[in-house]
Amino acid sequence: SVWGDNIVYVESESDFGTPTDGRHMLGTGNTYVLNNDITLDDNCLYIDQGKTVIINLNGHSLTRSSSSSSAAYKSVFWNYKGTLTIMDSHGGGVIHNENSPTKGGGIYNIGTLYFKGGTILNCSASYGGGIFNDATSATQYGTLYLEGGTITGNTANNLGGGIDNCGHMYIKGSPTVTNNTR
Repeated sequence: SVWGDNIVYVESESDFGTPTDGRHMLGTGNTYVLNNDITLDDNCLYIDQGKTVIINLNGHSLTRSSSSSSAAYKSVFWNYKGTLTIMDSHGGGVIHNENSPTKGGGIYNIGTLYFKGGTILNCSASYGGGIFNDATSATQYGTLYLEGGTITGNTANNLGGGIDNCGHMYIKGSPTVTNNTR
């Protein structure tokens, strides 16, 4: 199903489940549909190996709040060998991070990522202000399908204000990557 096996309507951060070690471990087959603007308090949305997750911004914002902690997972999304699809059925949905992680201000990907809609806006990181598509070896790499949406206003201190791609990236449709720095 295009919507996943289970639909979870997200009214607040707690609808993503109880965080463990700074991570909301998202369940496989779930489609999370935002029904409100959501602020993540010191926790990322984590997709673990073999999990398949769809996020529908549904016209709402998803913000990772500023944190003084030294949490390892400071991106909004951390996709570790899973499959993550981000879409926005209503239009106007935004992903924003008030932290500045080392890699992937909006999204860190070492799995499969389909970015189909929404806007990654005003995120920052040392590498990949909007998205960091990683590769750790010849057989371990992220695959990014950039199919829609907008990546804008993001900043990287070193490389890839919008996207830092070390893995595989495929572009189709009409995504917009503009006004990013570095």
